[in-house]
Amino acid sequence: MSLVQTELLALLSLLYVCLAVVAHRGSREAGSQAFAAGLLGIAIWLLGGAVEVEAEKLASVLAGLWITYLGNVMVPVAFLVFALQFAGRFAPRSREVILLSLIPAATVILVWTNGWHELMWAHPPATFDPTEGWVLDPEWGIWFKWVHVPYSYALIASAILILVRELNSPLYRTQVSTFLVGGAIPLITNFLYLLGVAPRVTHLALGASGFVFTWGFFRTRLFRLTPVAYRSVFETLRDGVIVLDRDDRVVELNPVAASMLVGRRDDALGRPVGQLLPAQSPLLPLLRRGTEVEEVVEGMEGRMEEVTITSVRGPRGEHRGRMILFRDVTARLHAERALMESQELVRTLVDQSPAGILRLRPEGGDFQILVANPEAGRILGRETTQIVGAFMAQEGGTAWEPLVAGLREASRGSGMAELELPFRGRWFRVEVAPVGLDLSVTFVDISERKAREREMEKAARRDPLTGLLNRRGLEARAAEILLPGAGSRRACSLLYMDLDNFKPVNDTMGHEAGDQLLKELADRIRALLRAPDLAARMGGDEFAILLPGVDGTAAQRVAERLREELEQPYVLDGTPVVCPASVGIAVQPEHGQTLTSLLNAADAAMYRAKREATRVSFPPPD
Repeated sequence: MSLVQTELLALLSLLYVCLAVVAHRGSREAGSQAFAAGLLGIAIWLLGGAVEVEAEKLASVLAGLWITYLGNVMVPVAFLVFALQFAGRFAPRSREVILLSLIPAATVILVWTNGWHELMWAHPPATFDPTEGWVLDPEWGIWFKWVHVPYSYALIASAILILVRELNSPLYRTQVSTFLVGGAIPLITNFLYLLGVAPRVTHLALGASGFVFTWGFFRTRLFRLTPVAYRSVFETLRDGVIVLDRDDRVVELNPVAASMLVGRRDDALGRPVGQLLPAQSPLLPLLRRGTEVEEVVEGMEGRMEEVTITSVRGPRGEHRGRMILFRDVTARLHAERALMESQELVRTLVDQSPAGILRLRPEGGDFQILVANPEAGRILGRETTQIVGAFMAQEGGTAWEPLVAGLREASRGSGMAELELPFRGRWFRVEVAPVGLDLSVTFVDISERKAREREMEKAARRDPLTGLLNRRGLEARAAEILLPGAGSRRACSLLYMDLDNFKPVNDTMGHEAGDQLLKELADRIRALLRAPDLAARMGGDEFAILLPGVDGTAAQRVAERLREELEQPYVLDGTPVVCPASVGIAVQPEHGQTLTSLLNAADAAMYRAKREATRVSFPPPD
C-alpha cells in the first residue's frame, strides 16, 4: 500500500511540474509566472509527501517534512501575487515579494532546526505503528499555531477575495471559477485536518486539484484571457467606448458604444467585435489597420464619427488589447464648414458683412488703412471716414498697440494667418491674408465662444456629482501650489482616502443612495477644510485633499478629524448608514515633490491603513 501511495504522489508531483512549465510559457500574461511558482511549490509539497509515506526511519520522515514545508510555504505567497497580477489590481515588485516571503522563509528554517527548539512541533512528530509504519500525529508548536498557519491562511484568504471580485466579469468567470475550485479543495481539507475533524488527506486533495487545473488549461484556456485594466467606463459618457482583449473580443463597453453594435449589450461581452458590427460599418477597415488609428468616418444616420483606436498595455508594456473611442463630431464639422462659407461670403460682400474687414498696406512697420467696412469702424471705435487713409499705429496710439503688434507678427508670414486677440473688452479672431502687396484683415467677434470655453474648462475640472475638483482640476490647481523639483519652500501634505463600505451601500440600496452619500460626504469635507485647501474626487469612492503649508503632524490631525467626521452615520432614505474611510498621508518633500509622486505615496499609505486597520497611515518606509 505504501508503494502505491508513493508512486501516486510522485506522479502527481510530476503532473504539477508539467503544469508549472505550461503556465510559465505564458509568462507574458498577468500572473502566469506567480501561478507557475505556486504549482511548483505544490509539486515540492507532494514530493515531500512521497518521502514521508515511503519512510522507514524517523530521519526519513523528518526529511519528508523538510521537503513538504519547502513547497508548503511557497504556495500562499505565490497565490496572492498571482491574484493581484491577474486581477490587474497591483503588480508587486521584487521588494514586496521578498517582504511577503520573510515569514515563510523563517518557517522553513524553523522546520529544519525544529529539533533544537520545537517551535513547529514537539519532537518526534510521528509515531511508529507496526501495521501502518510511521504515522504523523504532531503536537503543534507556538510558531506553527500562531504565526505560520494564520499568516498562510491570511494570504490565501486575501487572494480568494481578490479573485471572487473578478467573478463579476462574464468573460473571466469560468477561468476564475477554475482557480477557486482548484485552490479550495486542498485548502478545505487541510483546514479540517488542522481542526482535528478530518484525516490527513491534503496530498490526495492536491492531486484532485491537479486534475482541475489540467482541465482548466485545456478546456477553459487559462492564461489566454487576462483582465484588461479598464474597469471604469463611465455609463453617462457621451462618447462611445469599447475595450477589446488581445483577440479583439469585447471586454467592456458603455451604452453609447452598445448602440452601434448588433444585438444586446450583455450578449456582446466575450464575442469578437467583428461579429457585432454591421457589415457596412466603417470601423471594420480601421480595425484591420492596427492599434494606433485616428480618423473621422461617416457613421450611422449620416453622423460623422471621430474614431480613435489605441493599444492597451500591461505593467511591462506588453500588448493586452485595444480601446476604441467614438466621438460624434457632426456638429463641429458642420460649424467649421459653415464658418468657411461665411468667410468666403464676407470677402465678397464687404460692406454688408457682419464681420469687420480692413484692407491694409504695410509701410515701414505701420499699416495704412485702405478700406474699412462699418463693422470694422465700430470695432476700432472710429467712423470709417475718419480712419480710411490713416496709419494704424499713428491713428490708434496705445489703444491699438496690441492689434498693431499682432498684425506685424502675422504679416511676417507668406500666407494666411490667424490670431486671437483681446481688444477693447472683446475677443476677436483676426484673419490676415495677403492680397497682392496688401493685407486683407477680417475681425470675427469670438467673445461668446471664449466665454463658453472658459465655462467649459471650468466645468471640465469639476466632478459633476459632488462639485469637488476632479483629477484634471486637482492637477491644474496643484501646479500653482507645488513648486517643481527641490525648490519647494513650504511643506504641503496630501490626503488620499477611500470609503471602506461604499460598495455594499451601492449594492443593497442602489446607486441613487450611493450618489446621495457621496454628495453628503463632499459637504462634510468642504466643511472641514480651509479656503486654500483643495479637495478632489479622483473617481468612484476615492478622494484626495491637498493641504498647502501643512506638515505631516498637522496633516495627521486633519486626517483624524476627517475620519471621525466621516464615521458619523449618513441618513439615506431614512436609514442610517455608517461608511468609514481609510486615509493615507504623504508629505512634500519627504514622500515626493510632484503631485503624481505624492498621490502614489498617499495611495500606498491608504492601502496600508486598510491592511493594518489603522484608518490613517503614512507611506510604508522604503
